[in-house]
Amino acid sequence: MAGRGTKGRQLSVEEVDKVRAELANYHRFAQVSEQIVAVNEAICEARPPNPAATAPPAGTTGHKKGGSATRSRRSSPPR
Repeated sequence: MAGRGTKGRQLSVEEVDKVRAELANYHRFAQVSEQIVAVNEAICEARPPNPAATAPPAGTTGHKKGGSATRSRRSSPPR
């Protein structure tokens, strides 16, 4: 849409300090997030492939379970 831009307003000194603190916290969060991603990727790359993890658990057959049992009906209150 043409003509739409950023809306600005004058901030008070307290608001400027608050916004600066929030931006600093955001940048710190972004750095920590990148570090977590790097560690996670290193863990995934270092982990040896485990074919047993992709195989179905021992003792299971290929047959699917039918789901939950039907619930019993609520009995009427005594008269």
